[in-house]
Amino acid sequence: MSISVRLFCFSPSEELMSVPLKLAMQLHDPLNKPCIPELANTSTRFAEVAVELRNRKPVRVTRKGYYLLRFDAAGFPDSERLGRQMIAAIDWSWMMQSSKEKVEGSVTHAESAFKHRGARWTPAFTEERAIEAAALGNMKTKRIAAQPTVHGLLPQARR
Repeated sequence: MSISVRLFCFSPSEELMSVPLKLAMQLHDPLNKPCIPELANTSTRFAEVAVELRNRKPVRVTRKGYYLLRFDAAGFPDSERLGRQMIAAIDWSWMMQSSKEKVEGSVTHAESAFKHRGARWTPAFTEERAIEAAALGNMKTKRIAAQPTVHGLLPQARR
């Protein structure tokens, strides 16, 4: 038995797309950010899925995580913001474990609560089923692609 991690995102047209592992790792690298023009000016929903493999075939989903990643006007991810949100989520969970009091929320504090959850989102039932089907190889998805960059810059921007 082994585990494989699969990453997916929803395009601006709500199409589920697979994210190659190399690209997924670059999304969180502030020095080597990929440029994905298709995602420019969006908050894109990502799903990270761990699947159990038997004989190199996916057999079941073992873990799922969902987060949002914002992209700027050129299509570069705001990985620093995501990092801050994930750290805030860890800080929040420690604070909640140490606190006995209930936290009351309101619409006014929705952004703060969202940040404390680590910019996580919750998929609809049909979205979750599609993500699981794709992760297990039961549904084909297009692969998202990035433009080549050097140290997080487009080649023409370096000139």
